[in-house]
Amino acid sequence: SRGGFMSIQRGDSAPVITTDASDLSVVSNTLDIDLIIQQWLNSQGGAEAIDNCGSITWSHNYNLDLTPGEHVVMFKATSDNGVASETSATLTIELASSSEDIIEQNALHIYPNPSNGEFSIILEEDNHLRSKIEVFNPLGEIIFFTTLDQDIKIHQLNLSHIDNGIYVVKLSNLLGEKSSILVKY
Repeated sequence: SRGGFMSIQRGDSAPVITTDASDLSVVSNTLDIDLIIQQWLNSQGGAEAIDNCGSITWSHNYNLDLTPGEHVVMFKATSDNGVASETSATLTIELASSSEDIIEQNALHIYPNPSNGEFSIILEEDNHLRSKIEVFNPLGEIIFFTTLDQDIKIHQLNLSHIDNGIYVVKLSNLLGEKSSILVKY
């Protein structure tokens, strides 16, 4: 270093972060919260970088701690020559509020979800005779309908014939209604 300037040889420069990582906020009782966080981590929180001398390897310092609160996550872009640049984002895990807890109690339990079309619906209460199950597409149209003629705890649902996407499943009977989101891939 002479006169306040550092001499950097070509190939010794760090990757340039072109887009900083974005924050993520999730509620602690979110279905598949670990999958949502992992997808965010795998995409570097949306961060992007360029390196004129080769490829970039991304890493982060987060250990999938699902404790509610704020977690600062450092994303590191490392070039082939080992020089790195960092960007950070905040992962906020919020506690579920009581209204969200009520919604969760009113939800159907569907597994596996997401699925390729073969789903099981777990019916926790007794007396589901003459209950109806409806599946709605994102436009609110009924794309599947069935009536339960047996009082069973697990009902198999084959939706392999419908397009991939996000759907709402609703169970209704004299006792009320329950609904849940279903994802078909």
